[in-house]
Amino acid sequence: MSELERLIGSMKGDRRVGGIATFTGIVRGDPGVLAVEFELSDEMLDERLKKIADGLKGRDGIVDVLIHHNAGRLEVGDEITRIVVAGSHREQVLSALRDAVDLIKQEVHESMKEIRVE
Repeated sequence: MSELERLIGSMKGDRRVGGIATFTGIVRGDPGVLAVEFELSDEMLDERLKKIADGLKGRDGIVDVLIHHNAGRLEVGDEITRIVVAGSHREQVLSALRDAVDLIKQEVHESMKEIRVE
């Protein structure tokens, strides 16, 4: 069983949960891009992700939000982030998932540097 399957399984056990949505972001192979690098410390990354998750968990109908984000240098095709949102209703879950992606782009990806072919 994968880590994602375990996370979803634990969320399904909560009787308030009516829907679970996931997002997996990967390094896209745009022309000339070899990799990306995130220049945040692990501590700063964890702090920002916790703030995002906690803010979303406070929303009506959201039961849990889990965010994993890799750091350092990531090659084309590597996983950047995985987000899992559980909540009472589809609309609430999908809205929180979309907002999580947008907040990560604002709060974490500002430190992202593209490594390009020279």
